[in-house]
Amino acid sequence: EYIPPNEGRNVPFHTDLSSSYPPGTPAGLRGEAIRSALRSGRCIGWNLAATPLECGLIKVSGKGTLEFLNNKFTQSFDSSAQFKEACLLTSRGRLIDRVGIAIQDAETAYILTSPGHKSKKLFDRLDPFIFPLDQVKLDDLAPSIFTLASIKRHDVQTCFDDFILPQIGTSTGVKLPSRNGFVCMKLAQGTLCIFPSSGLPSCAGEGFTFCFVGDTVGEQVWRHLVSDDCPEGPIEAGALEFEALRIETG
Repeated sequence: EYIPPNEGRNVPFHTDLSSSYPPGTPAGLRGEAIRSALRSGRCIGWNLAATPLECGLIKVSGKGTLEFLNNKFTQSFDSSAQFKEACLLTSRGRLIDRVGIAIQDAETAYILTSPGHKSKKLFDRLDPFIFPLDQVKLDDLAPSIFTLASIKRHDVQTCFDDFILPQIGTSTGVKLPSRNGFVCMKLAQGTLCIFPSSGLPSCAGEGFTFCFVGDTVGEQVWRHLVSDDCPEGPIEAGALEFEALRIETG
């Protein structure tokens, strides 16, 4: 009989996370497949949409953007283009979420929530306390999001060059952001934001999260990456494999 931990306590515990492998596949076999993929140079990729580990993206805009971020999060920001991880805390200092914040310019920033924290919850927490004098606006963008990771940055860059750029109609030469950088690309009908973050500890490898805003091409790109038409593309990891890798890497 399966008895979940913390039985009787109000602690969220998911036993139904989706997997990219057939039901009944031993956990050890799934884990070894993911570790081998990370070492192989092919990358692994995951899309956590419609799972309990879904994340999201919020756009902050207006003249009060930097002041708003400096007041709400445990980091300091200026107008230079940058990416930083920061924490959102309660009034008593308890952790609500660890987010990634990218500064595009003095009046525009993007907040990427961590896996398991939907952007709507963050939006509902922050937006009611914004007043006209704050000169800032929040938008829950609801983009198409997926992540690619590998032990070597070069492997992810190769996957990006060979399998993503052709799908979005962009020529080669676009470099993935540095560890503290951020890339925001204008597409034909939307925007692609690339964050140097995977939601995993750095010991798992280097990862990048791709957010397609205002365009359905993101879903098409993801389906292509993990389809039979892209045999050299990334190895797909489900929410179950992502969670196992997150725990295994501490």
